[in-house]
Amino acid sequence: MNKTPFNWIIPKLDKRQPRLQAENFIVTHIKCRNLIPGNVLLPYRQFAAINGLSVGTIKRAYSNLIVQGWLSTKPGGGTFVAQRIPGEEVPYRPSGFPDRFPAGLEIRKKHSQPPPHYIPQPFVAIGTYAPLQMLFPQDSFNKYCAIHQIRNANLSQAKMLTSYKGERFKHAVLTELNQKRGFGIKAEMLEIIIHRKPCLERVFKILLHQPNEVVINTSIFDLMLTNVLRECGAIVHTLSTEDQHFLKKIEQLLKQTKVRAIYVRPQSSFPERCTLTEAQCIQLIDLAKKYNTCILEEDEDHEFYYGSSSYKPLACYDHDGHVIYLGRLSMATPYTHSVRIIAASLQFITALRTLPAQSIEQREVITENALADMMMNGELAAYQKTLRLNAKKNRDNLQWVLSNYLSDHISFEMPEHGLMFWLKFRDEVALNTLLLQLGNMGIEVPFHPNNQKTDSKVNYMLLGFGHYQVEEAEGAAKLLKQIIDQLIDRQKN
Repeated sequence: MNKTPFNWIIPKLDKRQPRLQAENFIVTHIKCRNLIPGNVLLPYRQFAAINGLSVGTIKRAYSNLIVQGWLSTKPGGGTFVAQRIPGEEVPYRPSGFPDRFPAGLEIRKKHSQPPPHYIPQPFVAIGTYAPLQMLFPQDSFNKYCAIHQIRNANLSQAKMLTSYKGERFKHAVLTELNQKRGFGIKAEMLEIIIHRKPCLERVFKILLHQPNEVVINTSIFDLMLTNVLRECGAIVHTLSTEDQHFLKKIEQLLKQTKVRAIYVRPQSSFPERCTLTEAQCIQLIDLAKKYNTCILEEDEDHEFYYGSSSYKPLACYDHDGHVIYLGRLSMATPYTHSVRIIAASLQFITALRTLPAQSIEQREVITENALADMMMNGELAAYQKTLRLNAKKNRDNLQWVLSNYLSDHISFEMPEHGLMFWLKFRDEVALNTLLLQLGNMGIEVPFHPNNQKTDSKVNYMLLGFGHYQVEEAEGAAKLLKQIIDQLIDRQKN
């Protein structure tokens, strides 16, 4: 407990940005040593009540500071100041490592850096593309983990190594795909890889036997995909599904050259958030059959649909094996986020398994078995539904903010899938300059970690709504409107 009473009232509270002020209040007092490592913070409800804020606001503030390393928490122990806070220097002690390497080392000359292997993004990326995971049923997950830890403790070494194949987890995933999503595949047609980049690398290693094979890429600003294709030596033709004639252009390319694969995100393209209609899906598959090529379908957003039913992936159409499906398992947890599903013809999966297996260190067997239990008992599906309903609420609230304050300056379509808006600002607006002005006014702009800074004028914004505060978004929208209105007035005069 704190030795002296601490005043938990936030001074000069501006309720347009309450979460940020609550975070700054706590961090400032930690830096000033008014709160020291180990001090217990007030419970969410008490801190919120003292300052006239919502419990959710304080809960999110605490969660953000836990992620940033300022706070820690433990079940039943509340939230407290972390033992080692960010930026705090570790006490120096003499080390056996000198500055100089005694065995000698040739210092190589620095080579000039090659140009970046991507086209600069013509948009700014703001906000989060993943949901807040605070509502995850952690107690239930921990219970399953404890059961499997006990079971694994009694396994022989041989059985322990066999468990890393993840057959139980794969069976749960297969059941999910077949019974709930209509894939209708055999176990031999499914492979699970951890992390997206190794998944893409493996698939293209099997697909692209020779250098200079042709791939049509409909996701030109996907940096990871672009680099994997370049490393494979592919010749890449780029098209956008936003183009109303993109299927005609695909057929023109198919007529002109032998195309090995067509990469597409049918449910929600990146970054434009376009969705292929059922007729377009059928036409695309017919083209793949006609010209004997394959479609590489990547699915990042299958959990997040806002209509009456989920989106039907290309993998569930009559494609005769011309579709290879790559999908994220779920956004439910960081681990499910990293789990990648590959569903394809038996021959393709058999070829994929001739590659060296992933290191077993990539697999978390206890976690996978606990997730399998949650999938088979319906607990993961219930949590996914909660995430989707929260995302729909976030989407609707953000749509109201955008329409209410910025409708004169932006155009957009309401996203029916995923966790992002694609916004087009009027041509007179340079978003780079606009957001810099906000920063100079003391407004913290939540740039996405993958946002690429550019000096070129940008008019598009990819705006994530995985997690945000309505009050914060409304305050930022009001300021943006004021700045743009002033800019337009100056240009008129």
